[in-house]
Amino acid sequence: MFGRRKKGAADEVDELDAEQVETEVEVEDLSPPPPRPSGPWDDADAPEDEINRIDLGGLLIPVPADTEVRVDVSPEGEVVAATLVFAESSMQVNAFAAPRSYGIWGEVREEIAVALR
Repeated sequence: MFGRRKKGAADEVDELDAEQVETEVEVEDLSPPPPRPSGPWDDADAPEDEINRIDLGGLLIPVPADTEVRVDVSPEGEVVAATLVFAESSMQVNAFAAPRSYGIWGEVREEIAVALR
């Protein structure tokens, strides 16, 4: 394991280092992605337009005129969802917190699906 270097060993290392330096390194592009013309956007990136949006806390939802907004409340009085109704269509929006334990998402997802049925 321990011993003296051979006389030509340092020269070989220098030659190898020179070959490695000549290799080009690919650099990752860290510039921000181009804006999305149709969203979704972060709040700071949202366009300043004339579209009416309802603020549901974590989401700003565009709503056409004549849209009915229903707030769904739990028996304890907590807002649990919002339902937007327009003509013959409706959309229910719910917010869920991410589970604190990594491995339980499958179980939580099933509970959410059962609760929404």
